[in-house]
Amino acid sequence: NNSPIINRALKYINENYDQPLSIKLLSDNMGVNPSYLGYLFKSEVGMYFSDYLNQIRLQSSEKLILETNMTIQEIASKVGYSEPSYFIRVFNKTYGLSPARYRQIGEKDDL
Repeated sequence: NNSPIINRALKYINENYDQPLSIKLLSDNMGVNPSYLGYLFKSEVGMYFSDYLNQIRLQSSEKLILETNMTIQEIASKVGYSEPSYFIRVFNKTYGLSPARYRQIGEKDDL
């Protein structure tokens, strides 16, 4: 049971995660104070805005890694990361292996 502000924020994030996105940009779009939005987000969603955004981006990248032949750089860009090296670092930290290794393991599972 999220507030209308958070419901709007989540909808916006899910539809625009592939674009440059920040709490400031989101709060400007919604007409609320960035600090207030950050507070609401953490209290209602249970995680910080940036962590949620990374989670959505990584879930999308996971599908692209396993289901397409796109390069890791192309995938990083497609899911909203301007720096492929940052994407690789976040992916590695979250999944415990690089996107390329994740793809290799996924391909073996398909055999």
